[in-house]
Amino acid sequence: MSSKQQQRLTEGAAAYLEPGEHVVTALIAQARGTSQSRTTRGALGGIVGSVAGDVFGKSAREANRAAAEQDLVIRSPMGLVLTDRRLFTLEIDGMSKGNVKGLLSALPLDAVDSIEKKWVGLLGAKIELTVRGTLINLECTSKSEVVALADAFRALKDA
Repeated sequence: MSSKQQQRLTEGAAAYLEPGEHVVTALIAQARGTSQSRTTRGALGGIVGSVAGDVFGKSAREANRAAAEQDLVIRSPMGLVLTDRRLFTLEIDGMSKGNVKGLLSALPLDAVDSIEKKWVGLLGAKIELTVRGTLINLECTSKSEVVALADAFRALKDA
């Protein structure tokens, strides 16, 4: 994500901050499997592409189901914002711009057990978000931003 996208997410999140709360880091993410599903469907086409896309799409459906169980609303794509008090998901206008359209959900940090970075490869990084014991798999195209998110979360929890 470009610094402009991160700035747009940070500025857009400002409307939802409580007094004294501040954004620590922000990135564009989506349910794990979304990119692979779209890429596979487009690359292979036809019935084969549809079947292969459904395999990857299952991961995205599982992430959405797990998130819904924990009152976390996720979209593909969305803004994922970590503040010093909460974790937000934001509706945005797409992967490339990152303009905030609205708040999807916000969880207090004590509801978030962990945010871990997992490498995927050329397509980006996997985010393993655990909320109240439920694993929610997300993905981001920027490995460095996932590292920053996981490190910032760990620092907040340790403080």
